[in-house]
Amino acid sequence: MDTARFGAILKAKRQEQGKLMHQVGRDLNISESCVCRYESSKRHIPIDLLVTWALLLGARETLNNLCADCPVRRADNDKIS
Repeated sequence: MDTARFGAILKAKRQEQGKLMHQVGRDLNISESCVCRYESSKRHIPIDLLVTWALLLGARETLNNLCADCPVRRADNDKIS
């Protein structure tokens, strides 16, 4: 799965909430430069990080609506099982 395409969505959600890259990085335990590279699609976001990030920013529904095989949806299904 090409997780790089989710970077712009996560960036928009972060900005909507008035959070800075270093704040999100701190919450995710990654550097600000990693946040920048993921948001700009210069690096693929690891699936586990993508799920955590989406939940942190409340972007789960947005990502689920974008693709049927979204890792966030699969994470929800795993919790139900």
